[in-house]
Amino acid sequence: MSYFKDRAEARERWGRCLVRPQDKFPAVLAARQRLNSQLVFPVSRHPHHDRASSFTLSAPMLEDLSFGKPISHFVDSPVRLRNMISHLVTQSQLSFDIESNHDDSFISMICLIQISSATENYMVDVFPLYDLIAQELGPIFANPAILKILHDSNDVQLLQRNFNIFCEATINMQEVYHVLKPQPHPII
Repeated sequence: MSYFKDRAEARERWGRCLVRPQDKFPAVLAARQRLNSQLVFPVSRHPHHDRASSFTLSAPMLEDLSFGKPISHFVDSPVRLRNMISHLVTQSQLSFDIESNHDDSFISMICLIQISSATENYMVDVFPLYDLIAQELGPIFANPAILKILHDSNDVQLLQRNFNIFCEATINMQEVYHVLKPQPHPII
């Protein structure tokens, strides 16, 4: 159930909410309704559990990269998505971050995927590409030869829940911080 009875009430309250994504992209509304109808998510074994358990960093993943000023791309069409994929499959490392919204639901829905390589930044508008995300990005995230660096493990859960995309070879920087942060000196 939405917080607002209709778009007119939302427009009156916020003034900028002219078109909701689910009105413009029916696949988004169908996905939101599907997610809202699932009261319990089944607990299942990760399909790549065995490979992930034995994962080790390879030499190309650890190479020193020379970072210049990356080029940024906004991905909002199938052609741009495929161009991004053709670049990402050649990489040994990438980082990603996901922006999501849970205003109308208890379950967050992915709105934007940010993916960066050493030389390129991509901002993927999920709404117009909703039906292509799983088939196009799934192999990238499941590829154990590409190291994926992320900030929060919640992003991995969102990919699994929204698109059935499973990640391999990930490093969660939040966990790294908690392991490496300086510990306070005990009072003696």
